[in-house]
Amino acid sequence: MRRLNILTNKFFIFMILIGYLRPIGIGGMATANGGIWTTINLIFLFFKGLSIAFAFVYLSSKMLSRTAFKYLLPGFIYGALLVLSDLLNNNSDVTSTLTLAISICGITTWVYIYIKNDEIAQLLSSMATILSVIIIFNLITIIAYPNGMYINSNGLSSNWLMGYKNNFIYSYMAYLISAGLSNLLKREEISIGTYVMIALISVSLILTGSTTSIVAIVAVAFCLILFINREFFSKVRLVWVYATSIFISILVIFFSFLSNFSEVLMQLFEKDASASRRTLIWAEGIEKFLSNPIVGVGNSTRVEIGNLSQYHNKYLDLLVVGGVVLFICWVFMILLASNALEKYYIHYKIKNWFLICSIGYGILYLMEGARDDVFSLMFMSIMYMMPAMENSFEKNPSSSKKRIRIKLRLN
Repeated sequence: MRRLNILTNKFFIFMILIGYLRPIGIGGMATANGGIWTTINLIFLFFKGLSIAFAFVYLSSKMLSRTAFKYLLPGFIYGALLVLSDLLNNNSDVTSTLTLAISICGITTWVYIYIKNDEIAQLLSSMATILSVIIIFNLITIIAYPNGMYINSNGLSSNWLMGYKNNFIYSYMAYLISAGLSNLLKREEISIGTYVMIALISVSLILTGSTTSIVAIVAVAFCLILFINREFFSKVRLVWVYATSIFISILVIFFSFLSNFSEVLMQLFEKDASASRRTLIWAEGIEKFLSNPIVGVGNSTRVEIGNLSQYHNKYLDLLVVGGVVLFICWVFMILLASNALEKYYIHYKIKNWFLICSIGYGILYLMEGARDDVFSLMFMSIMYMMPAMENSFEKNPSSSKKRIRIKLRLN
């Protein structure tokens, strides 16, 4: 008889995830309307704090080791750099940055715990289930309130259960990652339900008109159909995906400052390159980065144009927030993930799914870059922590390099 494992208990998993999966709109409605929304928001935050505390207690009591230190260090350093940058710049809102850093450490700790115990599929499956419910209810609120449920602090009205329309994509990507990986790690095909949810996600984005998000989701769906069952696609290296995204990002920002480019956009789409203020925002971001290129200007620094929370480009935002130091840390995590996928024999479908979701993120990062998106760091940590699944490894005697093959667990 199998020993009782609290990590596989559905209620326990729900408890550790629900705080992290809090719909952004609940916090927005708590700020805008107060009342019952404030109470609901506090309940979510309570469970998030409880989840983080349990993660550290569980780790210290059962799994604290040199291996744990090795795999958790990159995420912990990333969070520490965010706080350090705020402290060095004497920013007033260090508390929120510290909260974000602790949240990052908490979710990466749970990833390690579940991977080390060979139960990551259970965590991801529950995460996908919770997110699917939230996504469906968000679509209902979009249909019921076509003009938005509330007006946020920036005066924008396109806000629903999952917050502002451009923020939906982060939860959508988290759903795709968790749903696809949970299927593949259980040696199942991508489920019909996942395809249905992609359709519902697409409908939500079309109704709200978030262009970058639509392109990212369409790219993921397109690559899923074409490449998930193609073994040759697994030959693509993860680092190539992000290097291409960074290169295109540089080109986009460069060309956005050219007047000829603006004229072409106006002729093709009747929309100027700076119509959504991105050119002006990027100009401000470059100026802020150059003012302190080593450690940045801090995570709590807001965009002066429109009082926005990010510079609408992940790579530029990293440079602004933490300078070259934070950017190097982020690139190092990408290299760790890429190396893990190359060094260990992972079933090609799993690697294909990592690559497909990374393509989605690569497109998203060209125009967006939320600083509080802990799920992208969770995704990255899953990739570079895969070698920690010791119970699922077997040596391949035919390999002169003594590589390790990750076996897929059967239900």
